[in-house]
Amino acid sequence: MFKATRQAFTEYKVLKSLWRLFHKANPDAQKSRYLFGLNEYSTEQNAIDIGTDTFPAFKTAYETYIDLHDALMGRHADELKNIITNYQPNGTPLDTAMHTLRKNLNGVINAAKSSYSNGPIEASTVRSRSSNVLVMASPIRPICSHASTS
Repeated sequence: MFKATRQAFTEYKVLKSLWRLFHKANPDAQKSRYLFGLNEYSTEQNAIDIGTDTFPAFKTAYETYIDLHDALMGRHADELKNIITNYQPNGTPLDTAMHTLRKNLNGVINAAKSSYSNGPIEASTVRSRSSNVLVMASPIRPICSHASTS
């Protein structure tokens, strides 16, 4: 019983205090360092694995996020299109983002291919007046459009 409780507490500590690790595109899988939220020496990748192994939907969303990031930053338009079009909704907030990317697929692919684009999709948040919820919109703006709008 104690072991199950300790494991659940460890997973909670990883998700609660080491949340910044989940935003890293390339977590360190080689160098072990002291992770304060976990209170032990571990690699960043191991801490991420502890957090994602418990929740399959979160693990799927995290892996999709990393795949999207790598395809976009590497300017792999075909891989990016494949990820967006083959995404299966699983009830996470990523479903909304993927729906928006699918709806604007041509612009997303053009941004990934264009040499004028800075790579990442620029997202703006729009406050919905009726529900006071932040909604993600993703207009694609190349770098050169900022200079030409003077």
